[in-house]
Amino acid sequence: MAWMLLGLGAVLAVIVVAPVRLRAEVNSTPARVRVELGLLWGLVRFALLDSARPRKPRREAPKAKAKAGSWRPPKQFLRLLPGAALEALGKIRVETCRGALWFGLEDPAMTGELYGRLAAPLAALGGGRWLRLVPVFDRETLEGEAELAVSLVPARLLPLAARLVWALR
Repeated sequence: MAWMLLGLGAVLAVIVVAPVRLRAEVNSTPARVRVELGLLWGLVRFALLDSARPRKPRREAPKAKAKAGSWRPPKQFLRLLPGAALEALGKIRVETCRGALWFGLEDPAMTGELYGRLAAPLAALGGGRWLRLVPVFDRETLEGEAELAVSLVPARLLPLAARLVWALR
């Protein structure tokens, strides 16, 4: 029995310490959105959202009536929430962030002017590393694609979660 509890504790420790990876891809042509969750260093992956996959029709659940004395979180919890959200964002590691935008206006001169006005501020912000602008002079178009991958270790969020749960009491 002790070995079984020790084994279960080890499995839970690995799950809490192993990074969780969230990857999102968006394409405009063909229109597609895919969000994928990777667990245990990416060994276990599954799609949370895939617009290319056919959907099953959902049944609508009966609506529950609102109670007169509904629960509200304490004020201390609500005061901690914005700071906790920023702290949680600080614990997230951005692995990949890149995108491309193809654009064209009806007049090629206007396309060039827009490209010139957008390229300088984007370069000053370091956007050339994560966003690529591509002017299209032969047609009107607005197309794009983007990819974002972030990871976090759930154990790093435990102290934050404990503070929030403590504020709920």
